[in-house]
Amino acid sequence: MEQEDKIIASAEQLESLLGTEEDLYEGYIFREVDFNGMVLPRTEFSHCCFHKCKFCNARLERCFFVDTVFEKCDFSNSLAGFCSLQRVIFASCKMLGADWSDGVFRNTCFQDTVARYSNFTHSKFEDTCFSQCDLTEAVLEQCVLKRFRLQESMLTGAAFFRTILKDIDLSTCNIARIRVNLADLKGAMVDASQVFDLAALLEVRIK
Repeated sequence: MEQEDKIIASAEQLESLLGTEEDLYEGYIFREVDFNGMVLPRTEFSHCCFHKCKFCNARLERCFFVDTVFEKCDFSNSLAGFCSLQRVIFASCKMLGADWSDGVFRNTCFQDTVARYSNFTHSKFEDTCFSQCDLTEAVLEQCVLKRFRLQESMLTGAAFFRTILKDIDLSTCNIARIRVNLADLKGAMVDASQVFDLAALLEVRIK
């Protein structure tokens, strides 16, 4: 049963909660509250749920999220570099141009999330999945991928330079104009129909 004092559903409640300047917020449910432009560095959220919250232009650098769910939240243009996430779900979220660089993602799932132009450079992914996501023009350069999955996602123009894609299954994704070095692509799994998308990388012309 939900505790009323753990439900944050207004700007006044949010201001009162954050005014305590705690380092750890545990077990809270945030409903349609606005974090736009807020600065929350090095803050930890544990066993929390965020529903239809807005983080546009928020600064979340070095935050720690564990056992947390984000549902229909908007992270567009947010700064969330050096964050650590463990057992986190992003469901139907939007993060256009969001900066998640130098992050650590463990047991994290992105579902039906629009992450166009987002930046994940230098991030580490372990047991993480992007399912039915839009990663058009996203940057995942110099990342470390361990048990990493991409399922039915848009990778149009996405950059994977110096990210080793060996054993990564790209066969269900749209990889048109994908930007990657051939050496890093070696060992990745693709569908026969995707060979045409890789022709530019191979510098061949298909008649």
